[in-house]
Amino acid sequence: MVIQMGKSLIKAAEKVGLKTNEEKTEYMMEFYKENNNTNNDNHENDGNNNISAISISKEETLNTGYKEILQKFLELFSLDPVINEHLKEYIKFCLNNNLKDECRSGLITIMARRQDVQLYITAANFELNTCESIERARHYYELGIREHSQSVELTYSDYSLEIYAINKEGEIDYERCFEKYKAAIKRFVGNINVHMEILKLTLPLKSDDLNSRIVNDMVNFYGYGKSLWEKLYELRSQGYTYNHDTRRLSFSADFLAIPNSGEVYKYAMKMFNVEKNCDDVMEVFREGLRTLKEHSLPLWVLMLSYLKNTCPDLVEQLFIQGIRVKYEMIATKLRPAYLIWRANYKGLNKARVLYDKRLIRQKPYIKQIHKTMLRLELENEVKNVKRIRKVQGVLCRYFAKDDIKIWSGAMRFEYMYGVPCKVEELNHAAMYLLEPEYKSAMTQEYEKLKMEFKDSEQIIIDDDDEQEEMELETSDDETLWHSD
Repeated sequence: MVIQMGKSLIKAAEKVGLKTNEEKTEYMMEFYKENNNTNNDNHENDGNNNISAISISKEETLNTGYKEILQKFLELFSLDPVINEHLKEYIKFCLNNNLKDECRSGLITIMARRQDVQLYITAANFELNTCESIERARHYYELGIREHSQSVELTYSDYSLEIYAINKEGEIDYERCFEKYKAAIKRFVGNINVHMEILKLTLPLKSDDLNSRIVNDMVNFYGYGKSLWEKLYELRSQGYTYNHDTRRLSFSADFLAIPNSGEVYKYAMKMFNVEKNCDDVMEVFREGLRTLKEHSLPLWVLMLSYLKNTCPDLVEQLFIQGIRVKYEMIATKLRPAYLIWRANYKGLNKARVLYDKRLIRQKPYIKQIHKTMLRLELENEVKNVKRIRKVQGVLCRYFAKDDIKIWSGAMRFEYMYGVPCKVEELNHAAMYLLEPEYKSAMTQEYEKLKMEFKDSEQIIIDDDDEQEEMELETSDDETLWHSD
């Protein structure tokens, strides 16, 4: 019955939309007469889905006829399922007869119930293209995604709306677009194809910052695996190149505009082509290192990932080789990564040994190493005050001249686990070591912390762990560095 009713309505709506007022009235009367007969027959045979008969006389106005046919559409839409083609005809009828406001009101009623994906897209397109209302279009996409969170079509349409809004309104603030992207990726965790499609929608904005943030997420989420490299190759065919050193995506008609980027792709794909043979992979890896030098970080990450999956016993050997590399870009990535790996697989004390005996004094000096060690210490269930102060001391003395967070973090730790009177000493040190432009903000942070911990009770921690200190002195595996 829904389909039969829909066909009759569509036929009448099409005719009414194309004729003069007199002809429209005649067609309406024919439609109602035909529809009354159909409804009466259905009423006799089926008590469900009953639509009351409507009669119309020649004396009734054309405006009344419009209202009647609109009501018929709404009665049709009260039945399940609502067919997208019927909704499009309803919108077409309204637009042909200057009933835009009535159409919008009807859509609110129709879309109040859970509908098929296509209906939300149709409603949003009407609001955007006909009514020029970006906000109302957003509303229908939000409703649709709430009901169909795993619809990629709704996701792409919703995101495309934000791209349209930026182009139309000339906004340079892409945060709303970025938030929509983050929400979409959260719904499709691990789906690199969705991630890539959203990136493709973003590329025409020519926002290197936004595009780079999305690609960086892809690198972080999916690692330097084969699927990611294939996607990056796909981007290169469109003139977009990702610089693995600066972590920036940029457009150029010259695919090799960024030094060594083409070589990175070449060696990565060669490694994938021989991935079944570990010796062959290692040979390609070494060849790539000799060629790429300071630009070889992606190959290091790729090789580590490969060994973790195929030869886990060799992972530490590769890390040991990697932390010797003097290039700062590579050292910044591999040294903290080795510290985390050692803590996860050999325990925190082994990570401490690595930090104390090697990383703390190794050039180039890397801030992230100390921040990583501090995080590992703070995440430990039993806080070792001496160890934490040691790492914080290095950070404050050598890496905090422009970083208030390091100072405030050290102060907060003393309030919570250490000796509160040391906070004032830390503040004096901060005023001495900080660059002048940061001192005012540091003073405000210091006063804020004093108020926060004014009435707080200190957590007493026993930091005299002789056994641990002994282990630090004796547990270092001297053979670890046999290749130095």
